Amino acid sequence: MAALTALLLTADPLLAFAVYFGLWHSLTHLVVLADVIGTGPAPLRSVLRLAAPLTATSVGVLGLVVVGAVVTHRAEMIVPSVFVFVSMLTLPHMVMVERLWRRRPVL
Repeated sequence: MAALTALLLTADPLLAFAVYFGLWHSLTHLVVLADVIGTGPAPLRSVLRLAAPLTATSVGVLGLVVVGAVVTHRAEMIVPSVFVFVSMLTLPHMVMVERLWRRRPVL
């Protein structure tokens, strides 16, 4: 926790958020998913296999948004568009995570 706090206080805000989101937040969700899916030989691998198509689709759509902004000479719209895109994913993500946490086995 101290390392995360130091990162958030010292690094560029976008870099700090990317590290937090990519490493801390996402890994926690992967662990919960692995718990819910089961304790087979490779639950984390199963989670990654299930998430891959949706992740690829999201990244692809985000790429299209960026390319569309560049092609239409509206590069200044890339950051606001990314924030709108992330906002649209937040509610379904929260619903899914809440359901997973409720199904998580109690240790």
